[in-house]
Amino acid sequence: MSYLELLAHQEKCMMIRIFNAGSINEECKIQPIPLLDGSYPILFPKTKQEFRDLSIEKLNSYLQFYTLSQEGTDYEKLSTLAFHLGIRL
Repeated sequence: MSYLELLAHQEKCMMIRIFNAGSINEECKIQPIPLLDGSYPILFPKTKQEFRDLSIEKLNSYLQFYTLSQEGTDYEKLSTLAFHLGIRL
């Protein structure tokens, strides 16, 4: 991946985080962040409410997808993923 491609990817991720941060109520749509290879998590929640209602199995699979820590309580795990995606809980 070239430097310009990396910058374009980082900009895209930043824009998605800004979009997700603007989700002020539970019905607001959210978006996943792609990995460097362009892949997205499968069956990602469409709204903030769906995100909050994730099963622990799904939550752990998204943490693993993004190579984030799976340590802590369920709420700490959800907070870790939310922070990575720019979602305010």
